[in-house]
Amino acid sequence: MKQLLMTLGIILLSAASALAVDLENKDGQTYQVKITENGTTREVSIETGAKLSNICSNCQIDINGIGSINAQGTDVVTIENGKLTLPVQGI
Repeated sequence: MKQLLMTLGIILLSAASALAVDLENKDGQTYQVKITENGTTREVSIETGAKLSNICSNCQIDINGIGSINAQGTDVVTIENGKLTLPVQGI
């Protein structure tokens, strides 16, 4: 039984990290980013050309002067040309 619980725990942790939002900065400057998830806000910095992995599972991403975007699951949010974008998901 203990072995089964440990295996289930590992599977759940793997699944949680597999459903995590990434943020990529393709702009030529560093940005301060606010990430709000479950009522908690934290700030991170993302430099030019950087990619932050697993920043949240379902959150709002805000960048002062650019705007905000809601992201979830396996979304990859991109900062490019002074805009926040999400790729269009296929059907």
